Amino acid sequence: MWDKEVLVSAGRNDAQSWSHSRGITGKCNGLQSSGDSGANVKRLEQETESKILQLKEQSSRVSRDVGDMLLRQVTTVKN
Repeated sequence: MWDKEVLVSAGRNDAQSWSHSRGITGKCNGLQSSGDSGANVKRLEQETESKILQLKEQSSRVSRDVGDMLLRQVTTVKN
């Protein structure tokens, strides 16, 4: 059961560090109210899709790392 908790925690920590490093705090950086809203929507959709793909890649890497760590822990012979 703790395996799932470790994976969830690792994924959460990775997402938090990613969003912090990008300065994402619920604000839309660069969004101007006087600009073309259609262009802003399209740009935000593209940025969102890009960020989703990055998060998927990072989460799969974390999952592999956690899996490897757990496998090493289970297979290590303790004296």
